[in-house]
Amino acid sequence: MVSVSPALRRRLRRLFWVCVGLVALGAGALSWAVWAVDFPADRLAPQHTESQRLHDRHGRPLREALSDAEGRGAWRGLEAVSPWVPAAFVALEDRRFAAHPGVDWRGVARALRDNLRAGRVVAGGSTLTQQVVKLTLRPPRTLAGKLSEALWALRLERQASKAEILTQYINRVPFGHGAVGIEAAAQLYLGTPAHRLSLAQAALLAGIPRAPTLYNPLSHPEAARARQRSVLAQLLAVGLITAKQHADALAEPVGLVPPERAFEAPHFTTWALGQAAPRGDVATTLDLDLQAQVEADVQVVLRDLTDRRARQAAVVVLHNATGDVLAWQGSRDFFATPAGQVDMVVGLRQPGSTLKPFVYGLGLEEGLTATSALPDFPLFFPTALGDYRPRNYDLTYHGWVTLRTALASSYNVPAVWVAQRVGVGRLLHR
Repeated sequence: MVSVSPALRRRLRRLFWVCVGLVALGAGALSWAVWAVDFPADRLAPQHTESQRLHDRHGRPLREALSDAEGRGAWRGLEAVSPWVPAAFVALEDRRFAAHPGVDWRGVARALRDNLRAGRVVAGGSTLTQQVVKLTLRPPRTLAGKLSEALWALRLERQASKAEILTQYINRVPFGHGAVGIEAAAQLYLGTPAHRLSLAQAALLAGIPRAPTLYNPLSHPEAARARQRSVLAQLLAVGLITAKQHADALAEPVGLVPPERAFEAPHFTTWALGQAAPRGDVATTLDLDLQAQVEADVQVVLRDLTDRRARQAAVVVLHNATGDVLAWQGSRDFFATPAGQVDMVVGLRQPGSTLKPFVYGLGLEEGLTATSALPDFPLFFPTALGDYRPRNYDLTYHGWVTLRTALASSYNVPAVWVAQRVGVGRLLHR
């Protein structure tokens, strides 16, 4: 039996209480750090993941623009998705999600053990809460960043419920091909809304975020199916599904859909997206049927004008009573480079002869008639920059001409003369 001197016992007792004090001090410091700072609420706002989805006047999709997270997404609460979705993610990513305070210390210890045994990083130990922190605050991938991530996860758990945290995760996690969140993924890969996902479909999608390129069901179907089987096995292991549900899900064809085609009405939707429209679903006035007819007509007209070297055309169809844009074609082919994306509907250029009907309209209101004689010979008009001497396109003059002839022939000199008579200010206002 080893005898311990009274002096050594006193030192050991003091060391014990020092350790207790340090632990208490550390716990107090951690508690203060968690409670002293709130998680930034603006980082949890749904609009950061919402893309803009443009529809025509009948509700048909035209185009979807990327969200602030550089993806396509539509925010959905837990009540608006299949119950298999949260079940699959919890079983796969964070079995103790309901029990831990944001950091699963048991999971951290297990990951540390596995990594030391393997001699490399084979497990991360991140909870779903920590993954929400990664997706919203994006801490650096360093040891300090990992510690910061854990601290923010504890803060997030203090402020948000488990259901709110899970909602954040399923709406922010990337699924590849620009799809962010479960709704975008369900629509992209399966052509169905998230609330209709079956167990088999939810398991397939839940397996993608860990490695979206590797488990992409469109480009790597076998790897995706293997991953799906792993998710289903996890669900069975934790008791969230029965053996029969497991077998039925394995036998169910998931029904992948081909990648979507290019967006519709490209010039119009490009313009519309530049108008600072709200996130989410945006109704427009465009008529997709009329748009398709206009696009076909442009091709026919340009084909007929090939011998005249016509290469481009633009059309905009408006409903005069309301100003609604019904069709909009800015060039022959938006996807042809480099000129295709030049939108001639809104391109700034001289109005030219487009002004002449307005000029003569004001002249008629002032008493001119279709047979009024107008001067078409060399004239000059004084301006602040000096005399202006208009010339006709054919570089000749035609003497006195009727208003009807001047308009039909698009002569410049008579039009300038009438514009001076009615007043440039009135013309611009009209």
